[in-house]
Amino acid sequence: MLHELLHRVLVEERWPCAASFDPDDDAQLDDVARRLLDRYAARRDAEAFALLMHLTRGRLLDIATRLAARPGRELTPASLVEAALRRFFNDPPRSAEAPGGFFAVARRQMEGLIVPAPEELWRPNPQHGPYEGL
Repeated sequence: MLHELLHRVLVEERWPCAASFDPDDDAQLDDVARRLLDRYAARRDAEAFALLMHLTRGRLLDIATRLAARPGRELTPASLVEAALRRFFNDPPRSAEAPGGFFAVARRQMEGLIVPAPEELWRPNPQHGPYEGL
């Protein structure tokens, strides 16, 4: 059903990749994801957002897994993805406001959710001593 919906949206929008869309092609997937987010932002089109989630969740989990793998991180990859998608749903950036493609924007969203580990916050600076910046 989602594949039929995706094909209908691609054809309806007359996107050039409609006939040959390959979700395994990173460049095509990023382009379609950006277009779906733009469509959602412009029309609050629930179908576009559902397709966006369906198409991108796996790649977003890959990105979130790498981000959450750093020592001292408390968030799970799934919670990072859900938070990023929630932000996209509530306040979707337009592609003109979001340089770098959909996955670059999503990565920045997730990086902004990660709080540095306490030892990173209080790491002494060897040039200035342990109390620099207080």
